[in-house]
Amino acid sequence: MINKQHGFTLITVLILTSMASIVVLNSLRENIVQERMSGNFQKKMNSRLLAEKGVFEEAKLLQQALLNDQTLDIDGLIAATGNATGTGLIGSDATYNASISKNAAGELEIASIGERYEGDAQSSLVARFGFTPGNSLTPYSDAIIGCRGVSLGGSGKITSYDSTDPTYVGNDADVRTTVHNADVTLSETGTIKGSVASTGSIIVSFSQSVEGDLWANKDITFPSGTSTWSTKINGNILANGNVQLKDMMVNGYVRTEKNLTLNNGVHVNHSTVDIPDILYGGSVLSSSSYINNSAVKTLPSNAYVEGLTVPNVAGLDPDDPTSSPTYIKDQCDPLNISTLSELNALGPFFDLQLTNNTKKITLNENKAVFTDNGTVTEYLPQDVTVLGRVQENMYFFNNLTINGGSLDALLAGAENKKVAVYVAGDFTITASGESHFKIHKGVSLSLYVMGKIHIRKSPVVEQTVVKLTPSDAYALNIFSGCKSGDGALSCKKKDGASDKFGIYIASNADMFATIYSPLTDVRVDAGARYTGSIRGGSVSNCGNGETRYDVALKNMTSGGGSHGGAKITFLGWSYKVPEKITEGPEEDPPEATL
Repeated sequence: MINKQHGFTLITVLILTSMASIVVLNSLRENIVQERMSGNFQKKMNSRLLAEKGVFEEAKLLQQALLNDQTLDIDGLIAATGNATGTGLIGSDATYNASISKNAAGELEIASIGERYEGDAQSSLVARFGFTPGNSLTPYSDAIIGCRGVSLGGSGKITSYDSTDPTYVGNDADVRTTVHNADVTLSETGTIKGSVASTGSIIVSFSQSVEGDLWANKDITFPSGTSTWSTKINGNILANGNVQLKDMMVNGYVRTEKNLTLNNGVHVNHSTVDIPDILYGGSVLSSSSYINNSAVKTLPSNAYVEGLTVPNVAGLDPDDPTSSPTYIKDQCDPLNISTLSELNALGPFFDLQLTNNTKKITLNENKAVFTDNGTVTEYLPQDVTVLGRVQENMYFFNNLTINGGSLDALLAGAENKKVAVYVAGDFTITASGESHFKIHKGVSLSLYVMGKIHIRKSPVVEQTVVKLTPSDAYALNIFSGCKSGDGALSCKKKDGASDKFGIYIASNADMFATIYSPLTDVRVDAGARYTGSIRGGSVSNCGNGETRYDVALKNMTSGGGSHGGAKITFLGWSYKVPEKITEGPEEDPPEATL
């Protein structure tokens, strides 16, 4: 009996040992499964962190591209950004690859893929950004911009040069309108070293020489008569309306959506074989013959094109070579000049009368010193926000008149500086021989005027373009918030003209300035040379001198401030599951830290 009991104990021990072994084996298996799951999860977390790193690196490139050029549109920004690729700190097998694109909603998307162990673990992350373009519409994109109309009634020239490039050679003195149905009138024997673009009609009532194109959304007309003309258009003639030509030479081609009139002596010397000389979409209201390079030609049957379309001035596609010339689609007032009047809340201001050479004021970046018969008064400047940017060193007056006195803008230190003057009323420089207005070298002076501006003696500018950071600035910049004027476009009468125009300039001395006056009418009677750019509600250029456009102004906004306003805004992000990859449980994405 005793031996049997010992045998039963052995069996019991074996059974218990087997059961314990099963438990241990099951536990080891579970541990292996858990370890593998933890490893996969760690790999997944590594790949997600790498995807995030790719987004951040791509966002840095995006921000840098925007800082380098805030005039970029969304497509240009994408092209300038490029892709971000690299490796993480945990090993060479930890990589990220990020790229940027535009989605259907017009948003920027940064798509980033993070990988670990040669793709064994992979995560995709997409970050969405909103894009607000900057103010890439420079106020000085052309020589003369008359929003509601332009009248060129002087016998002088309109030319172009580049104050920052002595090697410049070109014909960029373009003239145009921006508001719907705004006409351009050419009524004297002038020369335009550029193109003329009108959102209305172009009316030529005297002999002209135009180096570029005549381009109108309505008609282009050369009135009929018996006079002999010597009009020469070196570019093309393009009209959405009717075209009427007489006694002239066109060295390009002619396109009109409607009726065509060919009067005496019309030369169309376009010589490209595969592009027709003349195309029209209406009827021929005259003889169908013209002269091409001294040979008399007759309009062929294929010159009529049913439904012919000519590119619209405001809707030009600059990537389409058949729609040349290239103009920037623009609005009349890109700087929103109506906000200028908000500075009146800082008043009241006093009148400044500089008379009889006994009253003078000097302005610099530190203070203004006003001298009146030996009595000295000092004023301190303010930094204010105007037209969407910070204007440093601004002084405030009610009316400012220089009538025999003097105003000097100069430097207190050795560095270039911006100085500004706000005039709540009128700004006037008389023709008095003692009147003195001088901008010394290294100073950029901006005039912000709510009333009328009358200049009969040109300011003296020692340096046209002032070197400043982050961009260059013009020495004299005139901004007018004046709303007076009757929309006049006239060069006929000088007597009383100053009362009809918000800005009236009549000087026989050279003048360097930019004019931004989208709400009022501008008339310039320059007997010498006016250099810069003019933008007005309407512009009458009536002088016999030269109007010279400085093409360096194409790169300047707000009187020389940097291009501004462009920004990107983080909208959100989400993980995406890569194809053919088994993932662990998804987690909420991290909070944005951009």
